[in-house]
Amino acid sequence: MAKSYKRLPQIPPEMQERYRVMVEVLSGAVTVKEGARRLGLSRNQFQSLLHRGLEGLVNGITSHPGGRPPVPDKERRLQEERADLQRENDRLRRQVETTDRLLGIASGLLRGRTEPRTAKTKSEDE
Repeated sequence: MAKSYKRLPQIPPEMQERYRVMVEVLSGAVTVKEGARRLGLSRNQFQSLLHRGLEGLVNGITSHPGGRPPVPDKERRLQEERADLQRENDRLRRQVETTDRLLGIASGLLRGRTEPRTAKTKSEDE
């Protein structure tokens, strides 16, 4: 069974200042404008990064239903169609094999190589 516990991520040294400023802005200790100034970014760039981080946080803490995700309708229909086509292909292959055998027997009969088989009656078996 897979463990669900996640360890604290290791923050690369080059990202530690950015991480610390983002956390300070999220906690309300620093304004967005001040955070952007400290990192040398425009307020718009900083806020976009902040929103991207928040989006990741929301996705990470959102509970998801257990089990496998459902197969999309289009893919499910394609899988069903594929299975139907495989069954039809198998049926046609058997039909071709039967036809080939019958043609082989008929060809042999026409050339006189094979004696026609007849169904035995009870009187012939005795």
